[in-house]
Amino acid sequence: MTQSNRNPNLEILSLNPGSAPTSLGGRLGHSPSGLPPALSSLPSFQSFPWTLGHSSFGRAFTLIELLVVIAIIAVLAAMIFPIVGAVNKVKLRSVAQGGLAQVETAIQSYKAKYGFYPPDNPSNAAVNQLYFELLGTTASTLGSAIFSYTTLDGSATINLPGLNTVFGTKVAGFMNSTKGAGGDEGSVAVNFLKGLKAVQFLAVTNPTSTFLGAPLDGPLIYQSPTGAKINPWRYNSSSPTNNPNSYDLWIDVLIAGKTNRFSNWSKQPLIVY
Repeated sequence: MTQSNRNPNLEILSLNPGSAPTSLGGRLGHSPSGLPPALSSLPSFQSFPWTLGHSSFGRAFTLIELLVVIAIIAVLAAMIFPIVGAVNKVKLRSVAQGGLAQVETAIQSYKAKYGFYPPDNPSNAAVNQLYFELLGTTASTLGSAIFSYTTLDGSATINLPGLNTVFGTKVAGFMNSTKGAGGDEGSVAVNFLKGLKAVQFLAVTNPTSTFLGAPLDGPLIYQSPTGAKINPWRYNSSSPTNNPNSYDLWIDVLIAGKTNRFSNWSKQPLIVY
């Protein structure tokens, strides 16, 4: 048997039965896709399923995982809320005690100058004239008759008929007031409450006057025509029951649902109800 010369472009049969033979030589790699037929049928790069580290990105939380997250949030809230409440209590107490000390200092300075404590309203400790007495006023006269008082800083004015209506007939005027030219020491008013903040006093409609107070919630609140509110200081110098030799000064503040009384006869706030 003789060995025949083999053609380098030997044709071979396609793998698919009945298909035309395909050249192993020059025709290899000339499919429409530019790849050999065996590779041209492979899926494209873009359509290849990425399962390694990618399929978990869109996975939803399970019920158990959601319950764990909710439980963690509940625990954190239970830890944070008491802390926030305690901080709020400290803040409210600080405002009340700071205001108390400020008014006490002003009253003592008043007493040092005049030899007596600022007069009060015997019929109502909450409706008192501390704002006018401690800030000092200038009396406006018509002839020899006084018809109004204006604070030294110009923040409030009250007419004499209004003064009697608000503070009672026993309050005929203000002691710390400049009358006329102010020739002698006793007639020159002094401001004992310098540096008073805007939230520490308010002109209200019922009763119609300006009062000292604190921006704190309480069982008794005065309101202005604009809706602003203030908790007034209570003051009793004519018949004090807790400090018989001086005066009673206090304010009731609502803290965590309880009424705390800050006063000049107790270092700690008293829970009254």
